[in-house]
Amino acid sequence: MKRVTTILGINIVLIGSFFLIVADHIDAPAEQGTSSDITDF
Repeated sequence: MKRVTTILGINIVLIGSFFLIVADHIDAPAEQGTSSDITDF
């Protein structure tokens, strides 16, 4: 059971990271060089 929980936790982190990167790439042309650019934080 602990192994399943660990794998599930890792997958949740990976999926969350994926969506953060995708969101940054989607809005990159409009937000580049502004104060709301995710990569500048």
